Amino acid sequence: MEFIYQVVSPKEEGSFFVASKEFTFDELKANFTIDGVNENLRNRPELIGQPKIAHFLGPMYGGEKNGQTVIRYESQTAYNLLSQ
Repeated sequence: MEFIYQVVSPKEEGSFFVASKEFTFDELKANFTIDGVNENLRNRPELIGQPKIAHFLGPMYGGEKNGQTVIRYESQTAYNLLSQ
């Protein structure tokens, strides 16, 4: 099964707006530092075995898009902005 990897961060430093970008697994590996794998068996099945990205929260379930599961990562700043 292929996944869509979505990374969310502020548009620019100090911004109150966030931007998201979607990646394939190969693009994710090429653009970010993968520093582990989610092994938490209490998570949704789709999240188990997904990569962890350095300096980002996640993996999180981001719903589905065109029949593919979206795996979401957020910077701490984006998480704080979206959680207010």
